[in-house]
Amino acid sequence: MYLANAKKTAAAARFPGPAHPPRFAELPLDQLHVSPANVRAHGADRDLDGLVANIRAHGLIQPLVVRCVGEAGEDRYEVVAGQRRLLALRRLAEERTEERTDRPPTARCQIIDVDATGATAVSLSENVERLPMEPFDQCAAFRRLTEHGLGIKEIADRFGIPQKRVKQRLALAHLLDPIKELARDNRLSAEDAQALALVSAEKQRAWLDAERAGRGSRGWHLRQWLFGGQAISTKVALFALEDYPGAIIADLFGTERYFEDAGLFWVHQNRAVAIRQEELEAQGWERVIALEAGKPFREWEHRAVAQEAGGWAWIEVRHDGAVEVREGYLPAEEARRRERLARGEAVREEPGKPARGEVTQPMLNYLGLHKAAAVRRAVMDDPALAKRLAVAFLVGGATNWNVRADETRPLKAEIAASVAAQAGTREVERRRADAKARLLSPEALACAERFGERPLTGGVGYPSEGRTAALLPAALALDDAEVDALLAVAVADTLLAGSAFAELLGRHLNVDLRDTWTPDKAFVDLISDKAALQAIAAELGAAPPAKATGKELRTAIRQRLDGEGSQPVTGWLPGYLKFPFEGYAPDRPAPEVRAGCDALAAILDGSAEFRDPYAGVRFGPDADETGEGEGEGGEYEEGEFEDGEFADEDGEFADDDFGIDAEEVA
Repeated sequence: MYLANAKKTAAAARFPGPAHPPRFAELPLDQLHVSPANVRAHGADRDLDGLVANIRAHGLIQPLVVRCVGEAGEDRYEVVAGQRRLLALRRLAEERTEERTDRPPTARCQIIDVDATGATAVSLSENVERLPMEPFDQCAAFRRLTEHGLGIKEIADRFGIPQKRVKQRLALAHLLDPIKELARDNRLSAEDAQALALVSAEKQRAWLDAERAGRGSRGWHLRQWLFGGQAISTKVALFALEDYPGAIIADLFGTERYFEDAGLFWVHQNRAVAIRQEELEAQGWERVIALEAGKPFREWEHRAVAQEAGGWAWIEVRHDGAVEVREGYLPAEEARRRERLARGEAVREEPGKPARGEVTQPMLNYLGLHKAAAVRRAVMDDPALAKRLAVAFLVGGATNWNVRADETRPLKAEIAASVAAQAGTREVERRRADAKARLLSPEALACAERFGERPLTGGVGYPSEGRTAALLPAALALDDAEVDALLAVAVADTLLAGSAFAELLGRHLNVDLRDTWTPDKAFVDLISDKAALQAIAAELGAAPPAKATGKELRTAIRQRLDGEGSQPVTGWLPGYLKFPFEGYAPDRPAPEVRAGCDALAAILDGSAEFRDPYAGVRFGPDADETGEGEGEGGEYEEGEFEDGEFADEDGEFADDDFGIDAEEVA
């Protein structure tokens, strides 16, 4: 306290105050001049429009501070504090020159009695100690004016400020009170407060909850969170903005406009990139490569090669959404390889190891079970088809038609939970239960339930002519429509999950799994290929970092599906669950089920002929003494079917050897 008082005493001694109490007077403008002691030497006439408008609307609220410097009988005053107000008053006086009045323009002044040193101290005090109005106080004042009926333009005109500034202050007025307090206490920067002012109250509350939990974002990360993962400027869009269905936010505190939903932007931007790629291919480029989002095109790793010399075109998609096309480049290694070939040198092609499949066995199991549920439902919906399938199965000897229901088991508990939770599975189970209730007697139904939940076909899992005879009276009592419905359930139960034939039926019936399947955590967790994760993330409009790990990519995909930071994705169906299977990594081989489905489709539409690989092969007593028989192209080679390959211990063929056991499928 002593030190503070000492500083005040020293300041008073260096800059003495007025010798006499101040007095006020209305003084003519032509008697007022800027004091040489005024410390604002530069920029006094800058941005005067607002001050002029303010004085025009409200008059001079704060008097000029002047001191008398004229000789005796000479009225001359120096403006010690209020230079900008004096300049504004002079401009207003010039505007009023056309008005006919005998009264010269005047200004309200406070006359003080100080010397040149004191005048400098007063001028410095006004310019240094003046505290700008707190933004939130200003925004509250503007809001009160709007409540009194003033519009944004009226407020701007009255205070001589741009309308945009009024909008900025009114936007701050919409901030929640706890966020305003954080900004007032300097615990939240002005930039972050402005970013939060652009979003809804719900979004602000979500940020407050995260802030109280110690997870509140700041700076760039805050904008990413507010804008659904990324603040993307409309300037980078390849597509026409008038065709964009989402919302666009105008940043009141800058000059940019942003896409409110970054995910939706990426959906449209990726589509536009694909169109651009097709356009470049149509121009005759040997290859057009669209780099994954965020992966840079490193020019030093390439050589410039003209299009006619085999150059490629590259599409670089930056992390901020900007797209740049690089035309006429080859990878340096590819350019060197071509040079060696041109010189006639032998180029050794390194034998590559077999490419790893895009999807794992658990994922194939997941896909097969979910697709089977959808196809079974479709077969149950079409009894006429089911009857024809039954004929084809009985005559052709299809898998499981010895006859038994498919019992493909989930490989993981998560897959089992996923399948049980989906609408397609629940509908299949409902129809099975209904079919059992209509066909089985209460006693038979109770017997069946003792063995757990099982499909309709195959009863309780073991053959019995007696049970078949017991079922026949109930079947004879049903009308044709009921029999058709029961047959559809029975036939559907025999479809082998994950088989090429189930895939073929899904394609033939145009099954859409969006009717029976919704994305879940198990599906995302089972995606193992990083290229597939990146492609799926792009398809969903997620924008993870360019070098994101598999874990980060899965997190980004789940956030898009769950709607964290953006609108949740609806109606999405991954290529894996389409009929037929569609992969995301072109350099990875597709599952065998896809090739098998294509082969069966060719047989179904007649473009290929089925050729039985065992045609002419004789088993049992019809075979010759050596056990050899003629194959399709004559004799088959010895050892193709080794002795005992299909035989049991007694040399006889076991019934189950031509079926697919559930454990083998699993």
